[in-house]
Amino acid sequence: MSTTRVVNVVIADSCPLLLLGIREVLAKDPSIYCAASTEDLATLLQTLGLRVPDVLVYDPVLEGPQDRGVIRDLHRWYPGMGILVFSSRYHETAVMQALRGGALGYLLKNAKPEELLEGVRSVAAGKRFISIKDAEGAFEVTEDGMPIREALLSARETTVLKQLGSGKTISDIATSLGLSVKTVSTYRTRLCRKLDAENTASLIRYAVKTGLV
Repeated sequence: MSTTRVVNVVIADSCPLLLLGIREVLAKDPSIYCAASTEDLATLLQTLGLRVPDVLVYDPVLEGPQDRGVIRDLHRWYPGMGILVFSSRYHETAVMQALRGGALGYLLKNAKPEELLEGVRSVAAGKRFISIKDAEGAFEVTEDGMPIREALLSARETTVLKQLGSGKTISDIATSLGLSVKTVSTYRTRLCRKLDAENTASLIRYAVKTGLV
């Protein structure tokens, strides 16, 4: 006789009302068990020290100015725990930082209850889950969570973008890659067109904000 695997979940959100709502939604699925809920980062870390869940439903708003890189740290400390970001922030930069930090899923707080359940199940199974639907901030992503426009970059264009983001000049990049300055300048022009960037400074900001460097 087979038994359904129960997915253990911990919720971390600063709003008590939202915590209650999330718990009620998760309770609708008998295969999902909410083991704990926390309203601050310190309590979350204490909770994870006692019990590591299958899935952490996490709102980055818990992080203060001194807490940059929490998702990356959690992913490193608890590699077996899937992280589903549940946030009101729909800007591309926020999404990409979370995914590059190790989050498997990203869900907006305007999502339907069934989307939250689907997100938890997907992340528990080790699958990418992204649901970003907002008229002002929606953007398309590939299956692995990369923005469509970034996925269109060639390997060489990505390398040039990373080096620009790290502060290298066109001449520096040309030397390191064994290319002519003219060729690297052509790559820069292509990057500006594909990423809708006005100039090199815009490319550098994009590389930094999206975690390429």
